[in-house]
Amino acid sequence: MSNHQCPLCHDESPAQYWPEVWNAPGRSVMYCKGCESYFLHPQLTERDQQAFDREYDNYIADRAKLVSQYTEETFDSLVDDSIEERFQDIAEWFESGVSVLEIGAEKGGFLDRIAPVVGEVSAVDACPEYTDILQGKGYSAYRYVWDVPADKQYDRICLFSLLEHIPDPRPFLARLHQCLQPGGYMIIEIPSAKEPLISLYDIPAFKSFYFQSMHPYVYSVKAASLVLREVGFEVSKVQYKQRYGLSNHLNWLKAGAPGGDACFTSLFEGAADQEYCRALEASGHTDSVYIVATVPK
Repeated sequence: MSNHQCPLCHDESPAQYWPEVWNAPGRSVMYCKGCESYFLHPQLTERDQQAFDREYDNYIADRAKLVSQYTEETFDSLVDDSIEERFQDIAEWFESGVSVLEIGAEKGGFLDRIAPVVGEVSAVDACPEYTDILQGKGYSAYRYVWDVPADKQYDRICLFSLLEHIPDPRPFLARLHQCLQPGGYMIIEIPSAKEPLISLYDIPAFKSFYFQSMHPYVYSVKAASLVLREVGFEVSKVQYKQRYGLSNHLNWLKAGAPGGDACFTSLFEGAADQEYCRALEASGHTDSVYIVATVPK
């Protein structure tokens, strides 16, 4: 395989898109026209990924320090807010009694939210500190998907901001195919290659902030669907989601920094902000996207 062949669709067209990656000296960002996605070059090896998993908590702490320079909200509060919003977005998939496996469950915030609603819940997280926390809460917790018992299947599998972390997605997704009950659903949330601060506004400062070493890929719907279908899933639903609103985007345009300007927030909060996000979602230019996949019966 050529060094510049797309690892997702094997197209030969990728070219360098951005020359730097946050916290990853020596890596750059490639863009593939074939599947409309981004990937880091050179790619992470399995050994790189395992070393990264061991230091993930420290990585998140460093990222939180960066974010705290621009917003008064703590990193944990941002995570908590996103959990509740995510649940409201996808609550339809979590009826009473279904068994759920969350991959990349971190400290168990989403599982805590759905546990009273569903049946059995289990978790996977490669960060050893998080696995200890999950087990301490009483959840069946594993470090890697390969550690889930081979005969165990679930009605729902959740991957939130997780697939983009996986250097080699095909064997990973093939294992999850085995873990999902026929007729069950896997709900994936990923950062979108149609992120509007890139696809619409083309902001250099945002690119230097956005592309980071823990994300080997930024998927398009086209690329994610291709890889899912290759390992036997059917894509049931695509739902575009814009998490960051008008104030955040205007601050990037004005100051080249995250967070929200208080003046912008006071001017555009409420209906204007909601309409802005809805317009982006209708156009497919969003920072996130949900993809629901199933294993046919």
